[in-house]
Parts: sequence; C-alpha cells; structure tokens
Amino acid sequence: MPCSQFWMGASAILIKLVLLSGYQIKKSATNVTKLLTSTLMMTALMISKSYAGDGMVTLTWENDLFSSSDGQYTNGIGFSYAKPLRSYFQENETPSLIYWLLKDTDFANQTGKRRSIAHSFGQAMFTPEDISQESLIENDRPYAGLLIWNTSLIAFDESISDRWTFSLGLVGPEAFAKDVQTSIHKATGSDKPMGWDNQLNNEPVFRIEKETLFRALELELNPSFGMDFLAFGSLGLGNLMSSAEAGISVRFGHSLDQTYPNFSSFPVRNPNYLAGRSANWQIFASRAKSYVFNDITLDGNTFTDSHSVDLIKDRMLSVLGISFGFQSWSIMLSYQESSKTFKTQAQDSSYGALSISSIW
Repeated sequence: MPCSQFWMGASAILIKLVLLSGYQIKKSATNVTKLLTSTLMMTALMISKSYAGDGMVTLTWENDLFSSSDGQYTNGIGFSYAKPLRSYFQENETPSLIYWLLKDTDFANQTGKRRSIAHSFGQAMFTPEDISQESLIENDRPYAGLLIWNTSLIAFDESISDRWTFSLGLVGPEAFAKDVQTSIHKATGSDKPMGWDNQLNNEPVFRIEKETLFRALELELNPSFGMDFLAFGSLGLGNLMSSAEAGISVRFGHSLDQTYPNFSSFPVRNPNYLAGRSANWQIFASRAKSYVFNDITLDGNTFTDSHSVDLIKDRMLSVLGISFGFQSWSIMLSYQESSKTFKTQAQDSSYGALSISSIW
C-alpha cells in the first residue's frame, strides 16, 4: 500500500475508533497450564491492589474491527500498572530474579538517570482470515491464543531511554481465546468462529527484550509545545518470538520531553504520561523495519506437532496515532499496519488500538 493511502486510511480509522469488548473466562483448566494461568492472574491482582494509590494504570484494547477482515492478529486486551519514577529500582517493587540479574549493571546504577518499572497482563488472539470453516486451513495462519505477563524496566535521561522487558506466558486452549472471541462475536452479532479446535497446543512461552530509544532532535516552539524525532532499536529472544527491530518516529504536541521515555513502536501498550496534563495532546507517526527469527504463533508449537506456516522474516510496520490528556486521565488512539508475516498471506494486516491511562 502506498504511504499516502496508509496515512489517509489510518486517519479515517482513528476517527471511527470506539471501544467494545466482552469477556468470558472458561472455568476449567488442567495441570501445569492451570497453575501458570492462575499464577499470572493472581499476580496481576495482587500488584494492582498493593500498588494502588501512587502509580498509573493503563487499559489497552487492540482489534482488527476497523480493517477489511477478521483474521491475523484479531484482538488483544491488556492491563498494566506503572510505579512512580525513582532514582533507582526498588527491590520490593521488582521480581526477585529480575532484580538479581540487573542490580549490579550500569542500567540499574548509572547516576543521572531516572527509572521506572511497569507490570502488565494481557491476552491476544490470532486467527486465519476465514473463521467460518471448521476444518484446518493449511495455507493460512494457525489459530492461537496467548496469555502473557510482562515486566518492563526503564532507565532514561534527557536524550536516551533504555528498556528491558521480561515476558512469561502460555499459548494454547488454556489461554481462553476461543471463549473470548466466541463471546465477543455473539455479543456483537458477528460470525461465530468455527475453527478453534485446530489451535496451537498448550505451551509455556517466554521472551526477553532490550530496547534503546534515542531522542535525536527536538524543535521547541514554546516551553511545553514542539516537535521531536526519535530513533529506536530492539533485540528480543525467546520461544514466543525472537526478533530485531529499528525505526524512527516523529511527534508533534505538548510535553514531549516528559513523555518520550515510554514511547516505542507500539506506544499504545505503554503508560501514557499525558495523564494529569489537561489540554495536552500529541500526534505521532512511526515507521519500523524488523527481522523475525521465530514466531510461535506462525511457526507452531516448539515441542509438539501443530499447524504452521512459512514465516516471512523481513517486515515493515507503520503506526499513526493521537493522544490526549485531561485531569488525571489520558487517551491514546492508534492505527497499525504490518507487511505480510507469512508466505501465503493474502494481504497486509492492520488493526486499531485504544488505551486509557489514569493516575491511580
């Protein structure tokens, strides 16, 4: 798709973006996957309760409702909690293993840096384009559900932001994607998804990612309003996905210097520090190139036989978004378009996203 068509289409979709969601949890689960699922959910609940009162909560919803199909990455729901900024990471706020790995590094101890930590929990689902078929569609992507827990740590100064993200979760039936999509489609009058019996098998997944964001240029029009250009790069490893990415972003609006550390190629998934800044707004656009070494949602299960497709390793990503701050809240809307991710994919994939952040 030509760049001009992308930006025009993205702008129209952003205007139409609205929130709808339904959630129904399957009560039965088994053995290891039941334990892991319960642990992730309980940890999210405990963190939100124990930290409530001095941080920021963010709810995120991503969906392909605004594209021309109901396939590929079709829906994602997430909740995150970010602690207030500090000079150093606190041991009582950081998972023990992560704290032990990072406590003696420059990332954790270099002076002149501000630091933050955020925990998130979410679900994502992936389907082929035609969800009306019960039989396996061999030349389209597998059905896959994902439950994921992330802990992200950021250390930054006025021009460079470094981030480590540690992810743990599972794919398979016990990620409840079948139940959630079926409930949402029933509530909205959409077609019932018929092919979830062909989804990936249960498998624990992990990913460790290091990302660096560089604020390359700032054009200040007044003390709180201007434009900046960001460059970013990341490397991630794990059986969930291993990839390398590099890209550039341009932002225009208020409070750019105070919000850049949490920016990324998918900023809608991060805490939005326009919360608490009334009448502040930002517009942003990003373009990124990635190389994907493995992706379990396309390659299939690591240790058991399952449906799979041939991965396209070279990918391009375009993002357009807008963000508003008012009182203790902020809202971000964005539209993402990705080039084809597997060889038999019929067309590029796209989806819209909404996040709501609040000082809590």
